[in-house]
Amino acid sequence: MFSWKSTVLRSLILVGISLAVGLVHNYAFSQQGIRLGQSPLQAVSGLAEALFIDLTAAHDKWKAGAIFVDAREEVFYLYEGHIEKAVSLPNKDFEAAFARSGELLSPKDRQLVIYCSGFGCEDSAELAKMLMDKGYSYVFVYEGGWPEWSDAGLPIVSPAGEVE
Repeated sequence: MFSWKSTVLRSLILVGISLAVGLVHNYAFSQQGIRLGQSPLQAVSGLAEALFIDLTAAHDKWKAGAIFVDAREEVFYLYEGHIEKAVSLPNKDFEAAFARSGELLSPKDRQLVIYCSGFGCEDSAELAKMLMDKGYSYVFVYEGGWPEWSDAGLPIVSPAGEVE
């Protein structure tokens, strides 16, 4: 005789066991396990957790004169807008873009805040790694990026070139 209660209970037990086995494997056996509490970008980037900053920290660094670097493709920087005073350095064509804009990031011990298209966008973490490989010491990744900054009403340059 078929019983919905029995089927649901067995399913829940199976899900619970699967979850427990997955967590134990992630914690104890996996070389690349994801630490609980990390954002997915932190987990896959391999960058230290301390390099990731939130909106408040990003705004504080902006007010203190840190250089903001937009990792999005240049078309987005130009036609969607960007954080005021940000430098466009798309990681898709890093070497050519760096040759054009590298002097804007001087000196190498100045704080850089890298952003892209928000949570889930890996361009900022990838660009941060490339800049650290070039010898930059103080590189931070602002995960909220362009969408969070502009939604918060913080200073931006519109596609028309106007500061808002």
